[in-house]
Amino acid sequence: MRIAFISDIHGNILALEAAYRSLLQKGAEKIYCAGDLISFGPRPAEVIDFFITHDIETILGNHDATVIGKENIDGYVFKNDEERSYIIDSIERTAKDLTKLHFDYLYTLPEKIEVPECSLLLLHSVPDMVSYPDEKVISEYMKDRKHRFLFFGHSHIPRIYSTDNGKIAVNIPSIGKPKHGDPLAGYCIVEIKKKRLYDLQFTFCEYDIDKVRREITQRGFPLQTLKFLNYT
Repeated sequence: MRIAFISDIHGNILALEAAYRSLLQKGAEKIYCAGDLISFGPRPAEVIDFFITHDIETILGNHDATVIGKENIDGYVFKNDEERSYIIDSIERTAKDLTKLHFDYLYTLPEKIEVPECSLLLLHSVPDMVSYPDEKVISEYMKDRKHRFLFFGHSHIPRIYSTDNGKIAVNIPSIGKPKHGDPLAGYCIVEIKKKRLYDLQFTFCEYDIDKVRREITQRGFPLQTLKFLNYT
């Protein structure tokens, strides 16, 4: 079975649509998302609608949780006061774009998914949904858990970790808000056979980045949004 893992859409519907077309072309039979459907990007409601329509299984990300009041902004890691103010503004702006249907959907999302086809755990991040883990943290987290594989998002930087207890952790790239120096939409796809993972690939695909840039400026978002979305 080929399974695609996506994460951190952040209201970028055009990037999501492009990634979805790409992963279907690669033969993905199942899709899991590591959260953060909303915040920052110009079309958060449409992203949630897409998940509902296409029945994509997802967990709750820290931005999703903050918008619906399940997570406190004080738990975030900020570089400076400017970043804090910008993220608070983005969360408040996103909340105004959503309807009761969208809030109700976000309230139903779990904080983890166990993939039945193999010994795999999907989280937004570890040890909690707002932390940025390193190899030591990941090894410690996985040490006493039954799972052999951990997939997570949050940092937006694609990476594979081999822990000191012989387990594998995969940091899924971001679809809508990358941090690896390129605005292309990224995801991860793997082949699962007999509870083992094979042919793990990070894939990056193009979409109409200029259109997203125009939507951001036309809607009057702060220009910092372009920087946050890696468009400058």
